[in-house]
Amino acid sequence: MKYLHYFSLIFIVLFISFSCDKKEEVQLDMGYNYFPLEIGHYVTYQVDSFLYSDAAYPLIRIDTISYQFKEVIDTVYKDNEDRDAYRIVTYRRADVSAAWQVNRVWSSVRNVSSLVKNEDDLHFIKLIFPVNNSSTWAGNNLIVTDAENAYLNGWTYSYSNVNGSQTINGATYDTCVTVNQLDEENLIEKNYSVEQYAKHVGLIYKEQKFLGKQRNLTNGWDFPESGIWVRQIIIDHN
Repeated sequence: MKYLHYFSLIFIVLFISFSCDKKEEVQLDMGYNYFPLEIGHYVTYQVDSFLYSDAAYPLIRIDTISYQFKEVIDTVYKDNEDRDAYRIVTYRRADVSAAWQVNRVWSSVRNVSSLVKNEDDLHFIKLIFPVNNSSTWAGNNLIVTDAENAYLNGWTYSYSNVNGSQTINGATYDTCVTVNQLDEENLIEKNYSVEQYAKHVGLIYKEQKFLGKQRNLTNGWDFPESGIWVRQIIIDHN
């Protein structure tokens, strides 16, 4: 009986230890890999922009601009708050036959609870951690939303489809999340912004619409008459 008691104690200790390890493993998955910060990591996108103009109304002019865009995590440095900041060099080319040209230099900083990305001196809180379907946050709260940036005021970000899969251009990404940034619509305008991220890849899809519209009373549908519609879709990554 003494040996049985001894082995029972060992089993209990091992069980508790294993349970603690499993609990710690679950807690560590905060979702940081939805935006991997690794030197040399890159993602390439196809970008299509549709510009609507009603300058010659009732004729609506639609101009299309298409190009390829690449983001490369270049280096890491200490910012003015002594945080690790990752320098992101962006490149642009007309199509696959053209040479890449440096476009802009952005940066990103991640802490325990959020990831902030600086795009053209606009600091967006792209993600908060842990990633879960119940989270909401003021993603543009670090931006002064006056004058030309007034359209960024009051956006409430939220997650949906956490850990769901997405198929884009024939490639399936198993673990993704959708960041709903803005979805407002009335009789005269539609404003919409959404991003999707895949673990170990980063941003895989982005779409924004800032459109003035008008209802066609004969056919009963809305059509854009001014504004912009942009889609950014992943085509390659490492």
